Amino acid sequence: MDSPFFLPQNDDFLPTVGITGLFSYRYAYARSADSRTYNDPAQDYLGFQVCETSFLFVLCDGVSQSFFGDLAARMLGNALIQWLSSLPPTQDKAQIQDDLEQHLRRLSLEANEAVKNYALPASIPPLLREVLEEKRDKGSESTFIGGRIDLPSKNLPRGRFLTAWMGDSRLRIWRQNQEISQQLGGEFLTTQRWSSKHGIINGKPYVYFSPLFNEDNTPIISRWQIYSDGFSSLDNIQVVLSNNHIQELMIQSAHTPQSDDISYLEIWLGKTPENVLASSNPVSLESPTVFLNTSPADIETAKTVLGTFIPQPPAKNPDDVEEKKS
Repeated sequence: MDSPFFLPQNDDFLPTVGITGLFSYRYAYARSADSRTYNDPAQDYLGFQVCETSFLFVLCDGVSQSFFGDLAARMLGNALIQWLSSLPPTQDKAQIQDDLEQHLRRLSLEANEAVKNYALPASIPPLLREVLEEKRDKGSESTFIGGRIDLPSKNLPRGRFLTAWMGDSRLRIWRQNQEISQQLGGEFLTTQRWSSKHGIINGKPYVYFSPLFNEDNTPIISRWQIYSDGFSSLDNIQVVLSNNHIQELMIQSAHTPQSDDISYLEIWLGKTPENVLASSNPVSLESPTVFLNTSPADIETAKTVLGTFIPQPPAKNPDDVEEKKS
């Protein structure tokens, strides 16, 4: 299986739109004011993997009070996307939850050794080194949200959306223009997280599972938002914003006293809403794309169910073709 795309933690990304198969999406990333000032990596780790019939995503937010929270976020994010990509087409929520908890426990054993062996820069002052060694003994920690969207296939005739989380990053879902995030259940608590030393802390991960389509082929969920707590200015906004508006909110958040890292991902079934690019600065539509193993039969099944939701490529202009020939 090809590797997923993770946004580098030492850089910033303006809102960028991508279209792959039957999914369209948008992502953005910004380090906190302190991280930019001192050229430090962000604590957030955002990644996704997309093909014509599946979209996987993960957002991990490292705990800054722990030993290099960005390290925990990377270890956890990489492990979660691998776990999501290996999931069988099951619809058994209890099985998924049990498998995830076991996966996180095994990861803590590996991560604890990585933290023990993590080399501190030689240039660190003695006092700071002493503080970091105390933090090392307590481990590296991160919150997380991970999810997988599967379009209808032979094994999943109504498709599937499953997600799991610990912590206070945001996950919101819509059915057409109506937000239905309350159906997720569970809580998004700051105190819950994963630790390299202790595994899961303050409760078990929350897990949500749902078919993606009703029996009449209408979508149960058609839009997703995933973002870190540093982008809390989005919390009360339900409408789809343009790229310019997303960028403006990110700039505003960066200038607040509580400026924090921002990770943001939005996903749609089918076409990107028209206003996303309205009155916007040019953005790349050639976003990084990686592929899951998908059979042609599954792709055709998904296209049949989606019907009008299938995004169509722009029609070629015959005149343009003639001009190129000449």
